Amino acid sequence: MNKRSENVGMVLSPSEKIVSYVGGLFEIDTFSLSYTYGFLVATNHRLWLVSSYPGKAVQIPYPSVKFGLEGALISTV
Repeated sequence: MNKRSENVGMVLSPSEKIVSYVGGLFEIDTFSLSYTYGFLVATNHRLWLVSSYPGKAVQIPYPSVKFGLEGALISTV
């Protein structure tokens, strides 16, 4: 199931929002930093968005995710 584009516009935290999904990467507007790119990883029924900003990982609330788990690695990075 490939419905990742449905997550465009999702607010991840008060300062982060998914603005696009292109080529297996999510483009994240951090509102205070330049855009970073991230990918989704599933671990123990939790989804994490890992960005290129050093040490940054944001847990996405499981019920809000609109696509099915496809194994451990969600994106096509």
